[in-house]
Amino acid sequence: KDEALKWLEKNRMQNASFNLKSLFELFSRNLLKMAKKTLTGIGLPLIFILACLPGFIILWRSEKDTAIYLLMMLAPLSMYLFVHVENRFLLGGWPALALPLALGINRLGVYTRKKYVWIGCILCLILAAAPSWLGLPGRFSKTAPNRERAYLLRQYTDTGDILMARQPQDAFFAGCDFRLLPFAPVDKLLVYSRSQNIDFMEVTPSDTLLNPFLSDLFKKNNGTGFHLKMKNESFALFTLKNKEGEHGTED
Repeated sequence: KDEALKWLEKNRMQNASFNLKSLFELFSRNLLKMAKKTLTGIGLPLIFILACLPGFIILWRSEKDTAIYLLMMLAPLSMYLFVHVENRFLLGGWPALALPLALGINRLGVYTRKKYVWIGCILCLILAAAPSWLGLPGRFSKTAPNRERAYLLRQYTDTGDILMARQPQDAFFAGCDFRLLPFAPVDKLLVYSRSQNIDFMEVTPSDTLLNPFLSDLFKKNNGTGFHLKMKNESFALFTLKNKEGEHGTED
C-alpha cells in the first residue's frame, strides 16, 4: 500500500486545468488516426464507404427520416476524435452502412447487366479486404519481442508448464499454459500462485511500472516466497520457493 501511494504521489498530475489548445491538438491527432485507419481499410474500408454514397443519396431523396436515423447511428463514431482510436471502434459503422450499400447495388442493377453487378461486388470485396491482408506481415512483426522472450523461456520451461504473466503471447510461443498476473501485493500474489499451482512467473519492466508492489521481488532477502530464476533487460523469471502453503479459496 505504501509503495503504491508513493508512486501515485510521484506521478500525480500537477496544476491540472482545462486547456483549449491541448484539446484541439488531441482532436486533430485522433482525426488523423481515424482518417489513416479508414484509408488503410482495416476498420472501415474506404471502398465500402464510397460504395455506400450513391445508396445514401438515394435514401436521402426517398426516405429522409431513415437517412437521418442512419446518421444518428454513425454519430457515436465522432467520440473517437477525442480518445485513442482503435480499429475495432470503426466496426460500428458497418451495420449503419449496410442499407445504403444494398440500395446502391440495387440501383446499379437497374442500369447495367447483372453479371457486371456481380463483377463489381467481387472487386469491391477484394479491394476492401486487400489492406488487411497486405498488413498481416507488419502485424506479425509486432510479436517479435514475444517470440524472443519465448525463446529464452523455453530454456527454463517445459511444454505444459504453467506460466503466470500479464499478457498471454509469451506463454503461447513458449508452449506453456497461461495464467494472468493479477494486480496485487506480493503476499496476495503468493497465495494466488499457489492456488493456481504455477511453475513460473514472468515480470517485465512495464509490469513493475503498472504494479509498484512487484518491485519487492527484486530486493535482497525479500522473503516474498518467490525465487529469482533469471533476469535480463526484457524480463525476469521467478519460481515459487515452496508450492505448499496457504492456497486461499476460489473467491
